[in-house]
Amino acid sequence: MKNAFPVALAAAVALAGCGGDEPASQRSAPARVTPVPTAEGPLPTPEHGIHETPTATATAAATATPAATATAAPETGGAEAGDEEGIRVPVPVVVRDGRIRVPGAPVPPFLPLRLSVANGLDREVAVVVLRADGDGEPLARLNVPARATRSADLAPIKPGRIEIMSPDLGPEATVEVEVAAG
Repeated sequence: MKNAFPVALAAAVALAGCGGDEPASQRSAPARVTPVPTAEGPLPTPEHGIHETPTATATAAATATPAATATAAPETGGAEAGDEEGIRVPVPVVVRDGRIRVPGAPVPPFLPLRLSVANGLDREVAVVVLRADGDGEPLARLNVPARATRSADLAPIKPGRIEIMSPDLGPEATVEVEVAAG
């Protein structure tokens, strides 16, 4: 009786087996591997799926060298488009009640900006962005129709201050915005 426990344990391990609970006769087939297209075979397209069984092609067609054409370039738009457009930090500007406001101040330095001016007035307004300590050259100039929004992309700006003003509203409407790490 002393040897009964080790014998029972060995029998339980032997009966449990290895390799899962499927008998060998009922195991599923391994996954089908799709071959990688080569220069000899056709490339998969949305019309001819990549999981179709490859068909034999004529030898002459396999040795032909495709010529490069202007239409061979991939499309750049639509859902498959990459991230061609760079990241821009949004800078909202609101024109209302004869004043200019920038609710998102300060503006981060060294990053491209997207200035979006929302005009809440009943008339068109010109908005100009200048570097406060610069040479007076405008960084952006927008004509915003009444009750509309227009955007302009600005190059990265060094730390300092920018002025956002409108010649249509007068000097009291000018706002200075800090360009600094926030």
